[in-house]
Amino acid sequence: MSQCAECGRERATAKCSRCKSVCYCNRECQLTAWREHKAHCKPPAAAAAMGGERMVLREVETARDTTRAAPDPKTFPAQLRDFEYGSSPDGVDENLLVLLHGSGGTHKDFATFARRLELPQTAFLALTGPIKLPEALAIGSLWFQIFDETDFCLLTPGDKKRAETLESTKTLLEEMIQALCSHCGWQRSKIFLFGYADGGTTVLNFAVNSCGPARLGGAISISGSMLGEYLPAGGRPPWEECKKDCTPVLITYGTRAPEADQKDIIRTKRVFDSCHRNPRAQLVGVDKRGEMVSKPDEVRALHGFFAEHLSRRMVNMESNSTLYEVSKS
Repeated sequence: MSQCAECGRERATAKCSRCKSVCYCNRECQLTAWREHKAHCKPPAAAAAMGGERMVLREVETARDTTRAAPDPKTFPAQLRDFEYGSSPDGVDENLLVLLHGSGGTHKDFATFARRLELPQTAFLALTGPIKLPEALAIGSLWFQIFDETDFCLLTPGDKKRAETLESTKTLLEEMIQALCSHCGWQRSKIFLFGYADGGTTVLNFAVNSCGPARLGGAISISGSMLGEYLPAGGRPPWEECKKDCTPVLITYGTRAPEADQKDIIRTKRVFDSCHRNPRAQLVGVDKRGEMVSKPDEVRALHGFFAEHLSRRMVNMESNSTLYEVSKS
């Protein structure tokens, strides 16, 4: 059974008509992959020897759609139906940026932040966490439990409720991503997760298992580390070294943040360095404490990461050029 060379889905049946060595599940995947594939796409050696064989050119239709359907809340898990979605400002929805707020937040501020980023060919989906804060504390949501539900005291590191609720949230995020792919046409490799503080913690704990066919376009954590329960105190981390193509990761943190928080972020980087080397996670220290993106160095790091990993469609070429498929008669 063949995998699509672009998105990793199984049962890809359309072979490259030139090299016959890769398969795709649809024409959109083939067109997207061509920018990189063309550099090493060569006819098979046996075919090269058959120089006298007649070749046929067949005009094929290029992909014309540039926007995608907005997510239907009914296709999402019930706990993740409070969100805001926006199409790319340039009208080309090639990538999707999914934003996770910090503890006690909602999707509203992060929708505003996404619009200010103005990333090219990138729609956004700002989510609200699945765990509502007790009204006695504040109005907002969490991604995993940090308070005792009886006395509202902070849970201590190692309390099983923290890890259990985080695992539940990861399951919800996976169901949501599958809905985005199956109902809205997104590809996992073009979905980016962005999280702040505990939202960043959730993003990193999700990304550590997102490799191979499950690979995402990227994962960005601002002032967040992996949950301490998953960080080894010493020795090898609890994951084996991954040999697959891994989700690119960017972690930014404040160099004036509490020392314990900085240590957890450094340990998080070591986990990714030990297990996920293709590509290596990027770590950027910024002169701040633990606030959201605010410094020019951090903004440059973000834009550099997106410039490297965002997919870009050549819309003008698609609309003004003719694409031909070459095959033997």
